[in-house]
Amino acid sequence: MLLINKIMRKFFTCALMVIFAGTAVKGQTSQPIWWYGVSGAANFNFYTGTTQQLNNSLTVPTAFHKGSGVAPYGSVLLEYRPGPTWGGMLNVGYDGLGAKYDGVTAPCDCPATLKTSLAYVSIEPSLRLGFKTSGLYFFAGPSLAINVNKAFMYTQLKQPNTNGDLSSVNSTMFSGQVGAGFDIPLSAANSVSKVSLSPFISYHPYFGQDPRSIESLSVTTVRVGLALKFGKGHKAPVAEKPVATIPPAAPDVTFTVRGPINAPVTRQVSETLPILSAVFFDDGSTGIPSRYVLLTREQASGFKEDQLQNEQAATVTVRSSGQLNVYHNVLNILGDRMRANPGATISLEGASANGPQDAKAFAESIKLYLVTVFGIDGSRIAVHGSFKAHPSSEQPGGNQRACPSSR
Repeated sequence: MLLINKIMRKFFTCALMVIFAGTAVKGQTSQPIWWYGVSGAANFNFYTGTTQQLNNSLTVPTAFHKGSGVAPYGSVLLEYRPGPTWGGMLNVGYDGLGAKYDGVTAPCDCPATLKTSLAYVSIEPSLRLGFKTSGLYFFAGPSLAINVNKAFMYTQLKQPNTNGDLSSVNSTMFSGQVGAGFDIPLSAANSVSKVSLSPFISYHPYFGQDPRSIESLSVTTVRVGLALKFGKGHKAPVAEKPVATIPPAAPDVTFTVRGPINAPVTRQVSETLPILSAVFFDDGSTGIPSRYVLLTREQASGFKEDQLQNEQAATVTVRSSGQLNVYHNVLNILGDRMRANPGATISLEGASANGPQDAKAFAESIKLYLVTVFGIDGSRIAVHGSFKAHPSSEQPGGNQRACPSSR
């Protein structure tokens, strides 16, 4: 038991260091919900109790009481992790509980030894508790063990060695286990296929681990091993940069204030003028109305959105007029922004009470203007038509329009 305490103290010291020092790698793909894998470990087994009647034909002269040994463990595993903090685990594997007893001396002053090869198929479901910023996790749950080996080897000086099977071995044992592990990612952060190497340790207490229905043998186990886990994540969606919905830059407005001594004071003010992302068409026409500012190709090549700021500052004295002037340049603003952002795409949504055909023609008119005047690649502009705009308008003619949106 002293060895168990030393092992557990060392492990939990390392675990505390991991909590404060370890951080999870944040990748560009989502973490898998389901993980599959295998594990291998060493079982450090510790025997207590009394063992003297080995089987129906052999009862040794001196009872054995304590023993220890190392036996192999291997399993296939399944993990369910719907989130970083909790989940479930299942291990099904070969569980060696063999050990060698401390030597005793028979009444004839003859040294004697006893070694067992107890082994089981264990089924261990567990609740898993983890951390958002660390690969450290803890687990606990029941354990069901089904016996598959009960062999022993007994030696005594001046007597022939005896090999056989222990009698009265229970076919199953039901106990529990608790432990901790640490997931170390082996795959790249942006890889869809995930691989993780996980060292772990678990403690299997003596209660419930009574191999025989006679005498009082009980087994305590500390398991130390590695698990190799595989899972498949998903690519995280990449947000596209919006184009058509960016409000225009604020124009500068200059005005004069006269004080008590009639001295002129000039101040400069920046004002943001939001624009409506819709173009309204006249009844019976699919052409862009003349109220919107339409440029030639030569004029468009030199057009910059910030020109509207200078124009506002120089000529506009009424706020509503300035805002309307900006809106009537909505197609030029859109063309300038698409030209400045060559990777951006938009969708033109047409709407007409006459049907999707007319609605799509509205969108096609705007697309044609952007392609021929601003030189925008047509593949960057999608067009659609419908009876009603989204959101719709209840005003007459309010749905006779085309609206750009980013996609």
